[in-house]
Amino acid sequence: MRVLESHGIDDDALRALVAAEPEQFIEGRARQLSRVEREHMTEIGITPAEEEMSETDIDADPEEDSSFEWVQRLPSPIRAPG
Repeated sequence: MRVLESHGIDDDALRALVAAEPEQFIEGRARQLSRVEREHMTEIGITPAEEEMSETDIDADPEEDSSFEWVQRLPSPIRAPG
């Protein structure tokens, strides 16, 4: 699990990944990366913005994006925690 943690994938994001829910995976990972970034900023004396996360432009159409199709082909022993 250290590899997942080092890539900003917490338990919620992993569950979404295993469930082939790309939007939830991306949102969960973005929240985790934001938390880590804010903690780091605070540790080095930088005051983070008041808003934890803000909207960003999406550069892919989820209807046309097949980047998560491989998740459905994962072997069954792979399970999300919980």
